[in-house]
Amino acid sequence: MRPAPSGPRPRTRREAARPMVAFVAHQLGIDTAVLGTGSDRPQTQREQLAELMRHGAFRGFGRAEARDLVAWLTPVTQANRKPGQLAIRLVEELRRRRILLPTPRVLELVIHHARIRVERALHRAMIDGIDPIQLAALDALLAVPADRGPPGAAAGQGLG
Repeated sequence: MRPAPSGPRPRTRREAARPMVAFVAHQLGIDTAVLGTGSDRPQTQREQLAELMRHGAFRGFGRAEARDLVAWLTPVTQANRKPGQLAIRLVEELRRRRILLPTPRVLELVIHHARIRVERALHRAMIDGIDPIQLAALDALLAVPADRGPPGAAAGQGLG
């Protein structure tokens, strides 16, 4: 649980934005006047974002970055498959590369694709060198006989 904010509650958006603008300006090492507060400057949010990206040498997240990061994350995923820890590593790498963070859904997809790559590589490693007869026998282990229900179901009992 987060602690309650201290001090009086801001009355306007401008008052609420001042500490955030000061924090971002401090992080970027620039004067708060460069950022403005939106209504003080005629620039649009996109223009301000583009200016911040140029100033901080950031770049956007696109398909090429997604492919590169899936490739980067795949060996990391071999050692650790926990999504939360993979997300932390991925965000750290995005920051290191100075790439703007995409939406959480896009981060999930990058992690998902890296995990799928690892699963496929493991599957290939496990079945490479197995002769077709052994492979068929392994596949037969996965088949559910027609006269049996799903695992754990009591014999002769329906769901109703």
